[in-house]
Amino acid sequence: MYVTSRKLTCYVVFYLVNLMKSMKLLLVIGACAAGAAWAQSVTVRGAGTGRCADYIEMRGLNNASDTYQVGAWVQGFLSGHNAYAGGRNLAVLDVGSTLVELDRFCQANREKAISDGAIAIAERLGAAKRAVR
Repeated sequence: MYVTSRKLTCYVVFYLVNLMKSMKLLLVIGACAAGAAWAQSVTVRGAGTGRCADYIEMRGLNNASDTYQVGAWVQGFLSGHNAYAGGRNLAVLDVGSTLVELDRFCQANREKAISDGAIAIAERLGAAKRAVR
């Protein structure tokens, strides 16, 4: 069979275009898998593991020491975000303002964890939104 260079060029281009489409598909699949793995869960320790319902009850008891610990934990969470955000620094609120924000979140979401409240506060202050919660 006789193949002209023009025909050969067309075959090569067709092959390369299909190869590039396959590679793009693999990149998209890989990116989706990586995104799903990131969005699944993170390990949380400390006061952030508590439930909002328990936090609201504690606030009602005027337990200043435990309340301050929760506020400090949220401030540490926000500071940790700033340390790893690559220049996207959030404003870190004073403890009183942090607790007001957490109160607002927990009143509306009693079944959620305090760490969810910290994430909501971070998002309100400008952090990127999480895909899954």
